[in-house]
Amino acid sequence: MTSKRFPTPLRPRPGKAIALLAILACIASAGAQVPSESELKAAFVYNFAKFVQWPAEAFASATAPLHLCVAGRDLPPAFEALHGKSAQGREVRVRRLLRTDDVGQCHALYVPESAESLVPEHLRNSRGTPILTIGESEGFAANRGIVGFAPRDDRLHFEINPESAARAGIRVSSQLLRLSTIVRDEKRVRP
Repeated sequence: MTSKRFPTPLRPRPGKAIALLAILACIASAGAQVPSESELKAAFVYNFAKFVQWPAEAFASATAPLHLCVAGRDLPPAFEALHGKSAQGREVRVRRLLRTDDVGQCHALYVPESAESLVPEHLRNSRGTPILTIGESEGFAANRGIVGFAPRDDRLHFEINPESAARAGIRVSSQLLRLSTIVRDEKRVRP
């Protein structure tokens, strides 16, 4: 059995992003000058993009941008602020995803709670493609998403489904896995 080879020059600096994730978690629980929930989630999503590795064929070229799509009609300002930043050595381009069948234009797809009714369709349309799926709905990661936010004890936590990541051809860094709750497929989305 052959394993996929992932490019090595695009490795993130683990200390910096892990420190940011830890700081964000502490801020969220400390109550001092707390960023909005949307700002926290946008910061987490941005760091998720830094700590996963897509297969080379996911991008048209070595300099192609990383497309971060936000499902639904609203594009929160915190996510708009990510447009133009850099992740994995690529410019991040943020856009709204209004149609579920356009998911193939995304490298990362964020499904906010306001678009929860579209989760099954988004997951179905992204199946077998190298798209980092991130959602807010309860059980998102266990329902074949890759990363799901899971608020607990008035703090923002996240779950990762390594099985879903492997199916998408996406490799999640061990540092990010250590910060998450690991979940496995529990529910199956109908084909």
